[in-house]
Amino acid sequence: MLTTNPEHNRSIQSTCAKCGKSFVHSPWTNGYSSWHTYRYADPQELPIVSLCDDCAKEELALDHVSELMF
Repeated sequence: MLTTNPEHNRSIQSTCAKCGKSFVHSPWTNGYSSWHTYRYADPQELPIVSLCDDCAKEELALDHVSELMF
């Protein structure tokens, strides 16, 4: 569910799980699923990672992550 509440639509400061680069994104982007993959898999954590645009393109092409739609 999307909301227009400004409290839930602030930009987010994240760190790329692959390269470590710090980047800013909207709250509805840059979340990728690592479910059923060997990359970034940690059974103690949710299988969702933040990736910068460059790393996301690489990882999606290699089928290491799946694109999530919120």
